[in-house]
Amino acid sequence: MSDYKQEMQEYIPADELHENDAFIIDQPDVLNTVTEKAGVARKATVALFSSFVAASEDNAAVIDGKVEAAAAAINGALGDETAARQNADAALQALIDLGQGKGGALTAYDFGVPSSGLTQEQLIEYACEDIWGAGGEFAFDGDDPSASTYVIGGATRAAAEIFNNTRVRNKYNNENHKRVLTNTPDTDPAVYVWTDVGQDVVGTATSDYSGVAKLYNNYTGENTDGSVTQAVIKAMYAVLTEAINLKLAKSGGALTGLLSAMASPTTSSQVRNISVGTAPLVVGSSALPTGEIYICYE
Repeated sequence: MSDYKQEMQEYIPADELHENDAFIIDQPDVLNTVTEKAGVARKATVALFSSFVAASEDNAAVIDGKVEAAAAAINGALGDETAARQNADAALQALIDLGQGKGGALTAYDFGVPSSGLTQEQLIEYACEDIWGAGGEFAFDGDDPSASTYVIGGATRAAAEIFNNTRVRNKYNNENHKRVLTNTPDTDPAVYVWTDVGQDVVGTATSDYSGVAKLYNNYTGENTDGSVTQAVIKAMYAVLTEAINLKLAKSGGALTGLLSAMASPTTSSQVRNISVGTAPLVVGSSALPTGEIYICYE
């Protein structure tokens, strides 16, 4: 056994051999004149470590207590802030639901009648079908439309569940009028009604509704869309062409045809038909219509 192991064995148990704790760290044999002082222990003993651990546990308990108290106050403040934010969000959402609403657009549908002829019953039934699926059983409540029910798949849905500001476009006859639901049960009085707010999109022009009409590829094209500007322009073109053809023979911007004089000349300056020839006119027998001029070369 080495001297080192023999020495360690002789230190175990320390209290039996030396009547005190074994030294874990010993001070140097020669004291440092600056940092070491004679008679002052610089030895780390088991008892010292045990005392340090016990003191550390006491300090940890004190620290834990302080931290717990501080954390409790912070957590309380955070809880209050969270509750306040949740309440504020709920109040804001209520305002949004009441004002703009959560509802969106339903699938555009041809109700088969003009928007002015749509009933609340038709609108609610279609909304139920579009939202929860077709094939259910609808029951309309005339006294309270919001209490109307729609049973499908074993579940009963109420018209009151349809979100505020839900809207649908009526495609009948291309009128495209939009109906919007006002569903505000929290107002006084409560409101539940579908309102016609006018045209949702601009459709093709018809004789009854204004709208978009396809333009001609050229100004002589046939009128095939709408019943407004194209037909008028085409008719105007025809009238204008006929009027020009009656007055002028025109080609390439130059006058090439005969220019006819007015049938009833006046004293005002007029255009005359002029002809040129070598045959002299015979007074009293040669025909020369009134207003025409004949030039004879000798």
